[in-house]
Amino acid sequence: MRNSDRLKLQKWAIAYANNPNTNPSSKPSQALAIKIHSLMSDGEWRTVKAIATELNESVFAVRDVLWCIKDIWGYQANKSRINGGYKRL
Repeated sequence: MRNSDRLKLQKWAIAYANNPNTNPSSKPSQALAIKIHSLMSDGEWRTVKAIATELNESVFAVRDVLWCIKDIWGYQANKSRINGGYKRL
């Protein structure tokens, strides 16, 4: 994902976090962000590979989207766990 696309996704994620009803997703990365957020609602630790497998998406796309939204939407990243992982707070 290009840096400009990351910035756009982060800007969208901030707007979506403030009001999800008025800013629907219009790009594949935004739709993927919403799918990841829904999947992670149980608060369990998951690796990027596990998320990608559950959503039938590429590991690279999931990693890029998570990297953009993790701080904005309240995810905890842990590199010390085996294979690393993310958890929605």
